[in-house]
Amino acid sequence: RCLILKEMNSQVSYDHSNGFNYIIAPFLEAVSVEEQFRETAVKEVFMPLVREVTESGFCESQLESLHLPSLQKANFCSFSCNSFVSINLSSLKTLDQNCSFTNCQNLKLFIALKLQNISEYCFYDCSNLETVLTPKAMIYNGAFYFCPEIKTVLALKGDFWCDCRHCPHCNGTLQQCIE
Repeated sequence: RCLILKEMNSQVSYDHSNGFNYIIAPFLEAVSVEEQFRETAVKEVFMPLVREVTESGFCESQLESLHLPSLQKANFCSFSCNSFVSINLSSLKTLDQNCSFTNCQNLKLFIALKLQNISEYCFYDCSNLETVLTPKAMIYNGAFYFCPEIKTVLALKGDFWCDCRHCPHCNGTLQQCIE
């Protein structure tokens, strides 16, 4: 089943809705209601004009695939607890708050070539994350907390701390990962 949104701005919350697996919103410019699609059964979204996803916009959904080519800004837990394997957000510039992609257990590859910052705890407990390609981003505290599988990080080197004892920073191997 598919949810089709034809408006540019939707103030409707679909929080906890399980009646659809796909969202097609060709004119929507922002996911602007907190928790708008939280805990839904949505697996894939097509929102080519969305520039911002607000706090917990897709948190704890079942997202496997995103088509958000215009997305520039994500917020607190915008995409946390989803089923992505790879994410490519070609226009993403800002992670406004922490925890944007936490607990995405299947995530292996993250690409955001315009991203300016990897916010605090951004990938917290993304236990299968291997590759992060963000050549313009500064890394903030705890960004890779409990991410033991990281092999490659393309980012501006950031002075950050972590005490998870599982990530490359804590294991002293981060320098081998950074390109």
